[in-house]
Amino acid sequence: MLTKNVHYAENPDKIIVLRNGNIAVVEMPTEVKEIELEDERTEYVAEKVYSVRTQNTPNLEERVEANYEEWLALAAEAEPQMATLEDVIDAVNALTEIVIGD
Repeated sequence: MLTKNVHYAENPDKIIVLRNGNIAVVEMPTEVKEIELEDERTEYVAEKVYSVRTQNTPNLEERVEANYEEWLALAAEAEPQMATLEDVIDAVNALTEIVIGD
């Protein structure tokens, strides 16, 4: 999944693992920019944060780090695609045939 323009108070790690029981979400911030705020604080903005949901394992961070490019590609591929108008029309037609019959 892709999220855009995520703000951080500190410079984010290359890999962030969020764990919840036996599920984990691996986040990979990319294109991180440092921004100086008016009150002299610093904020970091990741233009893109790719994330993928996976099974929680003790060595997850090490596996992602060892195969970072593959994990990043997996997260990018998992990006949901918008249905086209033609896809919606085809789905409605298929449902209509099921409900009404031929």
